[in-house]
Amino acid sequence: MDNIFVTFALMVIRHPSDDSLFALVNEGPTKGWWLAGGGVDGHETFEQGARREALEEAGVEVQPDAKLLQIELGYHRLRYILTGRAASRELKYVPDKESMGAAWMTLKETESIHRGTHNVPNSRLRGPEPVIWFKHLLRGGAVFDIDDVVDHLVEPGTTGLKYERRDVFNAKISCVIACQVGGGKYVADTKEGSMRLPEAEPKLEWDESVEQCAARKLLQMGYRNVIVRNVVRVRDHRMRNNTLDFRVGLFATAEIGTDGAFVLSEPEAFHDDFDRQIVDRINSGKILFPLTLLGIA
Repeated sequence: MDNIFVTFALMVIRHPSDDSLFALVNEGPTKGWWLAGGGVDGHETFEQGARREALEEAGVEVQPDAKLLQIELGYHRLRYILTGRAASRELKYVPDKESMGAAWMTLKETESIHRGTHNVPNSRLRGPEPVIWFKHLLRGGAVFDIDDVVDHLVEPGTTGLKYERRDVFNAKISCVIACQVGGGKYVADTKEGSMRLPEAEPKLEWDESVEQCAARKLLQMGYRNVIVRNVVRVRDHRMRNNTLDFRVGLFATAEIGTDGAFVLSEPEAFHDDFDRQIVDRINSGKILFPLTLLGIA
């Protein structure tokens, strides 16, 4: 499915030494307060975009060890949510075109802003995300190493348009399914004469998750008792001419349901580099990630 996609990145910025404090950005009277974030430029990785937005909107650099909270897929939108600690306590206080400034807030203060009762200018949140993610981090919720999850490729010569001019990508979004059917065998599909892992395109306009997409594909192939278990790897490939190839690798298990199903007994027969990467990670016992890593935007 080809879509015009805009990529966004948000940074949940934590205070360098006080775990109870988070940076909120004052986006002005029409928008209120929110997380630092915005559109990712065509030549940037999502982490670079999130760091740039943190500096532009909150006036602070983020320490090197930023983590990934969630990747959200939706119709025409891909959004990465990251978190990291500020490199300093000083936040932006001089208004400019990017924001009116930023301030350190507790969860309680943020909830008060959300209710419109906190004593700050523009006492409202642009959306509920600050409350959601502040609670998540304060209760020790999961964070993920970016390099473990995402293979982010940007081809040389990929310039893209600045977000102010609508940085859009002609995007193909798909899920690649490594489905075991007992004994280490994997479900295979034939594509252009070679063995490939099954691949399906989520119907994002229907709010279909990649988990539902993968299950639908395997059921259509004739398998039964399908369980989509984990996210294995994500590939975000930015190519020339503003083209995005975004693939989510998933691990699933199933049982053979019809004679038409085809099982490949030797994982080494997969020659596509992303297919092999997924299978190798599963077979080597590397960390797999919960399905909650992926959300619907």
